[in-house]
Amino acid sequence: MVETSPAMDDRTCGSCSLCCYLLGVKQLEKPSGVWCRHCRPGDGGCTIYPDRPRDCHWYECEWLQGMVGDEWFPQRAHIVLSYRWRSRSFSVSVDPQFPDRWREEPYFSQLCQMSMKNRMRIYIGDQESFMLYEGKLTQRRQAREVRLVF
Repeated sequence: MVETSPAMDDRTCGSCSLCCYLLGVKQLEKPSGVWCRHCRPGDGGCTIYPDRPRDCHWYECEWLQGMVGDEWFPQRAHIVLSYRWRSRSFSVSVDPQFPDRWREEPYFSQLCQMSMKNRMRIYIGDQESFMLYEGKLTQRRQAREVRLVF
């Protein structure tokens, strides 16, 4: 994790809407790994933004919160990093078009470092799932769906 700087306080989603693809939203019956029907990627984002569901309203990825460096901007990293308060773990949602991105630097070493204090659940579509904890990697047979839950 990084210290918040004034520049990080100004972070916005901008042209990024990767969370609208990788994460599921229960109130919209939207599964993970499918574009939200209300999202127009690269063309204005969410079409129901003022009336979006509660889970979408409260959601901010770790990059947007300023908890990680600029290299974690989801549109560039092809990874959406989320902290899950209920399970006290991170969800690392990886764009299935870039399935090994999380294994690349600078991401992998940072994930290993973060895993010393928190479990890291790594999702790549619904095909693979990994757990990283205390620097140890285990593979699961099938991923559970990643949903926005508060």
